[in-house]
Amino acid sequence: MSIEKNWSDILRLKNLIALATSDGAISYEEKTFLRSAAIKCGISDDALNEMLEKHNCTLSIPEGEEEKEELLIDILDLAIIDNYLTQDEYKMCCLIAGKLGFSEIELKMILGLSFVGTIGGSAEV
Repeated sequence: MSIEKNWSDILRLKNLIALATSDGAISYEEKTFLRSAAIKCGISDDALNEMLEKHNCTLSIPEGEEEKEELLIDILDLAIIDNYLTQDEYKMCCLIAGKLGFSEIELKMILGLSFVGTIGGSAEV
């Protein structure tokens, strides 16, 4: 694996952690998803747990369009993995989508195609 690819995976993991910790609780499903991403980066469970405890991950925007799309998909996969999207998670997804160049309308369209759970207490996307 090249250094650039590994660094890209680590930035993606940090972005996923920023989302997972945005609502103050990490579900079992979210942690499992993060573990898979950490393994892909070569990060140990101990290092991942330390990153989760410190909540010191901030959003990093990739430069390439393909990486932006991959990040948005990863972010949404993580956000909806437990079939519940909190208002804080939704706000973070909107923020990230906006920074990646996607509108809230596009975000809602993507969520509408892939999400059948509950958003912040309502069934609407």
